[in-house]
Amino acid sequence: MLKAVLCLAALVACASAQCAPNGAMDVEVPAGGKAYIQSPNFGNGDYPNNANCQWNVNSPNSAKLAIEVNSVAFSLEGGSCGFDYVSIFQVNSNGADVLLGKFCGEAGPQRLVASSTRVKVVFRTDSSITKRGFNISFSDPVCSPGSNLCSGSDSVCIRPDQYCDETEDCPDGSDEGPGCSGECGTTTIPPKEDKNARAFRSLVAHRAMGAGNRIVGGVEAEPHSLPWQVAMLSSSGSQLCGGSIINSQWVMTAAHCCKAYAPTAANYKVRVG
Repeated sequence: MLKAVLCLAALVACASAQCAPNGAMDVEVPAGGKAYIQSPNFGNGDYPNNANCQWNVNSPNSAKLAIEVNSVAFSLEGGSCGFDYVSIFQVNSNGADVLLGKFCGEAGPQRLVASSTRVKVVFRTDSSITKRGFNISFSDPVCSPGSNLCSGSDSVCIRPDQYCDETEDCPDGSDEGPGCSGECGTTTIPPKEDKNARAFRSLVAHRAMGAGNRIVGGVEAEPHSLPWQVAMLSSSGSQLCGGSIINSQWVMTAAHCCKAYAPTAANYKVRVG
């Protein structure tokens, strides 16, 4: 019996290290539960070089016809995600793959929701640096696609049209906070202004510009007085840069702010309010 157990353990370890040599691994998300995938050797050492793994994740019992993807642990070679990386695809009902995000470094997927009951995960590595690897979970999302969790809540979801509609839908009322304004482009709380600001003439653009190109001796802004200002975060929540909302779908930021990770939407978060 002991030999049988040891042999079974050895077979499992080999299959994991070889990343399913006979094809992709199929994973099913249990009803009301979670499924997990791990990189080869996770928990026992670094993942191998030249790995080529694929998992097909299916959630046939999903009440919301969606799958939420979260990193429990994530550590890959960083850079431009051209060396070691995890790519996550939404598999539509017609079989077409839609890339949701490509991840590397220390920033794995967080609250990444696929509007489908099937997801494909591809893990590839090159022949040089190896790291600890990853453990990724799959579950039914708390919120339906298109809705978001209220701040400070793990269970209450609201749609975008429920923000600033004069009805408090979140338990803490954060959807009707002081940042709500009756007119686009105006604020209910006026921002502080520097009465001593001077203008200078740009030798390049030949137009009047602000008093400086860096913040020196500034003052803390009044909360909610600049609602178009946002914080640019990595998918794991670490601060990267700032930005400005320019319409309902776009945020403008400096070009270098999008060089920290691969330029896909899933690698970045935007914090507003």
